[in-house]
Amino acid sequence: MGATINIMLAAVRAEGQTVIENAAKEPEVVDVARFLISLGADIKGAGTSTLKINGVKHLHGSEHQVIPDRIEAGTYMCIAAACGEEIKNK
Repeated sequence: MGATINIMLAAVRAEGQTVIENAAKEPEVVDVARFLISLGADIKGAGTSTLKINGVKHLHGSEHQVIPDRIEAGTYMCIAAACGEEIKNK
């Protein structure tokens, strides 16, 4: 997942087209792609194993809401189970 995101970040401003094969498909990768697209990046194939990224000269501002962290949520569930307690997630 980390390698795919790092390549995406570099590719959005690189000249020409970057193709990432066997790209990570986790929700976090798709979310970063959506964020970059909202900034003006040209990314096709988010959520698939092949990403095609055409470099752009400029990115612009945008608003984006980050998706919930699956690992953090799982950590809280494990803590609750280990302690035999109830937790409330808001």
